Amino acid sequence: MPARLPTLGVVLPGALVALWSLGLCAMTAIGANPYWAPQPVNISEAAALRDAATVVRLIGRGADPLEPHPVRAGALFDRAVTVTPLEAAVAARRAEVVDAILSARPPAAAAWQRAACLANSVPDEDIREAVGAHRPDGVAADVDCAGYARPW
Repeated sequence: MPARLPTLGVVLPGALVALWSLGLCAMTAIGANPYWAPQPVNISEAAALRDAATVVRLIGRGADPLEPHPVRAGALFDRAVTVTPLEAAVAARRAEVVDAILSARPPAAAAWQRAACLANSVPDEDIREAVGAHRPDGVAADVDCAGYARPW
């Protein structure tokens, strides 16, 4: 019996870790997350969290990038806000998300002009370039933004 004790002390922890790992793999295979439940996000929260892939996926599933959605406190600001995905991307200062939104659903003239005013309201040249790259044909590059106020 004394000779088996050291062997058991070495084998048992490894066996327990292997069984635990096998259990985690089985839970993952059936779709249960063993550590935390995924939190659903709307398109504005995805833009605020700098997740361009989720933004594009949600637009592909029919989400409207011009419709405002609530964004939880802490994602953009200390308070919860309701903004469009484009506004969330601009507030997060993420030109690549702005580009993804405007590429997935090219804006009409009026929507582009609002986007240009929004881009001009922040000190970020990359945001202005991303919006400018999606200017519809026949729309002047110079936009009158008198009276425009950011939504946040």
